[in-house]
Amino acid sequence: MRARSAGKLVDLDEAYGLFEGKTRVVDLCAAPGSWSQVVRERAPRARVVAVDRQPMASIEGVEILRSDITTPATADEIFRALGGAAADLVVCDGAPELTGHRDLDEFVHGRLVAAALDICGRVLAPGGTFVAKIFTATDAPFLRSQLRLLFPTVEVVKPASSRERSLEAFVVCRGFDPASLDHPYLRDGDLGTTATTTSISS
Repeated sequence: MRARSAGKLVDLDEAYGLFEGKTRVVDLCAAPGSWSQVVRERAPRARVVAVDRQPMASIEGVEILRSDITTPATADEIFRALGGAAADLVVCDGAPELTGHRDLDEFVHGRLVAAALDICGRVLAPGGTFVAKIFTATDAPFLRSQLRLLFPTVEVVKPASSRERSLEAFVVCRGFDPASLDHPYLRDGDLGTTATTTSISS
């Protein structure tokens, strides 16, 4: 695998069966490609689209789009690459270049997750699954509250392969409900909901 982060997706799949029955998968912020490699291994018959603004070496069976997920046109590119069909699963292991200023880094990462969620709203099929890296810090409760408006099941998970001292965790969101996209809390509200983080033991 191209990066140790591959183990985190493997842990999540073993805990939640992410790839079972999936036929179209989108990997956002995919460079250098380790998560796309896991997808190919665990869902060998799926159509896989990897997206990143950084260049990536080719991966057999993966269509790579060099595009920015914060740009609205990217969703259209993904949809075309999927053959005009919606995705069953969207994953995102994206993280910004860290500045060392925690508040700024968390803010920028939150915007990245929001962009990935916007992509979901455009390309994810009803009932689909979204998996993304988050930081378990100041804005995490608000983010989880937003996610629960779109997905009836949202779990925050710390994979065994993630360093214990790291603030990173992953949200596993299932049962996408596109009818909830117009909920006013997605624009300007805060439900103030809290959630616990589950650790996945190896």
